[in-house]
Amino acid sequence: MVASQAAEQIIAGVVLSERLAVTMYGAIHRASFGGQRNLRGLVIDPRMLEESSFRIALTDSGIIEKVIAVEHPAIVPTVGVEEGGPDVVVVTRGVGRYVTVQDLISAAKANRGQGGKLSLPVAAAIGKSVVEALAAAHKAKIVHGAVHPRSVLIDDDGAVRLSDFIVGRALTTAVAQGADSSLWRGLAGYLAPELVVGEDPTPAADVFACGALLFTMLSGEVPPGTLHVTPAVERLVQRALDTDVSRRYKNASDLLENLMEALEDDQWDLADRGEIVRAAGLSRADTNIDEATEDLLASLGNSAVNVTPTRASVDLRAEVAAMRGRGNTTGGKLDALLADLDDSRELTTVDDDRAFRRDPISELIQVDPRRREAIVQIKPRVPSLDDPDEQDTTPLPPPAPTGRESDYDLKAIPSRAGSKDEAAAMDALAGLDEPVRRVSTAAEQASAAADKLEKAAARAEQAAKQVTGSQAVQKPPPASPVARTNLPEMPDFAEQPTPRLRSRALGIIALLVVVGGGVAFYMIYKDQQEKNAAAKEERDRLQREADEQTRLATKAQADSGVITVSAEPADASVWLKLGRTPVDTMPLTSSQMHRVRLELPGYQAVDTEVLPANWAGKGTARKATVNVTLKALAKDPKSGKPMGEVLPARPPNLAVEPKDFEAGEGPIRIETNPPGAEVWLLIGYPNTGVRFPTVAGRAYELRALSDGKLPGFASITADEWREPGGNPNEPIDLAKKRSTIEKRIELVPDPDWKDPKDPKQKKGK
Repeated sequence: MVASQAAEQIIAGVVLSERLAVTMYGAIHRASFGGQRNLRGLVIDPRMLEESSFRIALTDSGIIEKVIAVEHPAIVPTVGVEEGGPDVVVVTRGVGRYVTVQDLISAAKANRGQGGKLSLPVAAAIGKSVVEALAAAHKAKIVHGAVHPRSVLIDDDGAVRLSDFIVGRALTTAVAQGADSSLWRGLAGYLAPELVVGEDPTPAADVFACGALLFTMLSGEVPPGTLHVTPAVERLVQRALDTDVSRRYKNASDLLENLMEALEDDQWDLADRGEIVRAAGLSRADTNIDEATEDLLASLGNSAVNVTPTRASVDLRAEVAAMRGRGNTTGGKLDALLADLDDSRELTTVDDDRAFRRDPISELIQVDPRRREAIVQIKPRVPSLDDPDEQDTTPLPPPAPTGRESDYDLKAIPSRAGSKDEAAAMDALAGLDEPVRRVSTAAEQASAAADKLEKAAARAEQAAKQVTGSQAVQKPPPASPVARTNLPEMPDFAEQPTPRLRSRALGIIALLVVVGGGVAFYMIYKDQQEKNAAAKEERDRLQREADEQTRLATKAQADSGVITVSAEPADASVWLKLGRTPVDTMPLTSSQMHRVRLELPGYQAVDTEVLPANWAGKGTARKATVNVTLKALAKDPKSGKPMGEVLPARPPNLAVEPKDFEAGEGPIRIETNPPGAEVWLLIGYPNTGVRFPTVAGRAYELRALSDGKLPGFASITADEWREPGGNPNEPIDLAKKRSTIEKRIELVPDPDWKDPKDPKQKKGK
């Protein structure tokens, strides 16, 4: 019986199933996303996400787009980085069964004969692949930042791939920006000195990490130390590890060019994929490689953080940051900006009004020798006395005192009191005392006043003569005290407030400042409101997209289906092909026995059973492991064909069924030595009914066997599960599917069949 694959968790549309491994960055799960299966989802450790700088760098859309766009055989492809609530998952393509270079180094250390060193061809091949991956990344303006033996994967095909581009760059960027340096646990010895003191990761930092990786593979120890290899390679590693960035290779492209030259000069051979597979132990059956890797990485997380005293410590970064803080009292970029905005040199200054407590005009008026009570204003001004520049009149400064009464004092000239010529002269003089209309500098005011005084005196004298001549026949009226009392007196200038010449300008400036400040505040407020609205709209959009992805992923969960098979003859056995070893089956029930047939040309076919002892785990998280070593067949000396036993259509021991199976479900991991064997699962017999529950929407291959008959085959394509009448362009994972597919297989006689019970039959295949 087969159960549908159940998801452990769904994060922003990423469907996560069983956990495969645990790394320093978090747990790796089998995942499906966007209609793609066979992916890997790295769920970032929540403790790392507590560092805001790490989370921001991890979800930088610009870096993510660059990494996704990079395609290279030595780089683990990144599908995306999805953020759902507090969780972040990095989605990559699966690489099947793999080990890390750290596993190889640890295994070499356990072997006393190797002392932690890898063979020269294997180390050279791994180093070349890593440098090629980094060269492609640097060409695309991508920096890894955290290259380490644990980030270099070797799969069961012997391919070497570099992973953790997104999370590695985010890690080193965050610590460079001041995040907790404990995030760097396990990376000691592979970090360039400039990273330790707080600089951002650069291609030169990746070159240093590659040099450290080569050093460790060739010596068995983390640098610094002494490397004893051939001269050219030794010089290359030393230059890559140079603490002076100016002497180090600038990027991975320079390092790759020099690496190939060094390998050629020292006549090093590069291991092929088969040698790498054997060195990684992937050619042997490993009963629990994922668990072993988890335990190893967990132990390395504590033991690999010791930093040698000869290298710059992480505390140096904090000291440098503190020194920078003491040298900069502005409090950062924001404070510096505010200080610049507060710079008084950029503003227009206003003079202190205390300078205008007394002004030159007022002083001149106060020393006026004329008796103010005698200066009167006659009603109409004589037109000829009007100032031609009347619109620009300036207060008249009085003449300097002479120690005697002024000629214009009425009391000093009693014989002319009340005459019209006197009145005209007084009227002209009174017109000179109009209020100030416009002022300039004090020197200009005094000069203009003196000139106008002279002109006014001359005009007054001429007017007086004209008036005297025209009125000579008329007798002037006698002076009357009553008449004088009706004349308006000039105000006492000493009682008037001192004019503040720039008060209006100050008021205008103050008004402009207030208005400008109000407008600026409104614009800032409006801009902030628009930004807040845009940010809220963007958050709502992202949340809607995440909800939609989650809905689609939930809808795209594996649908249950049933395969029914009939055959002729009815006593045939029906088998379902699971793939080639090593293979993980779909989730199968653990409450019954499963019979499997393994076939590989040149080797004896084997029937095996999945017993209770093969299962581990509980409930829906169970997993079974089966390991079989195949036996090579001897060849017929005459025909040269391999000789082996022909297995019956029905496997033996069908009546044996252990009763101590435990309820649950999970995949079965089947491995053979050598790998590549076809795996067939027995699903039933037509005469008793073949009804096999499975996952709808997937392709399957069926086979029917009967003694004396040729094998019969039938296949089911993924599109056959589509419900008739549905949208043919809709992805099959989202389409509505049929619940049952029926297949019939008719077998034909085998003309070369020989009964194995016949003692005369020769063994052959």
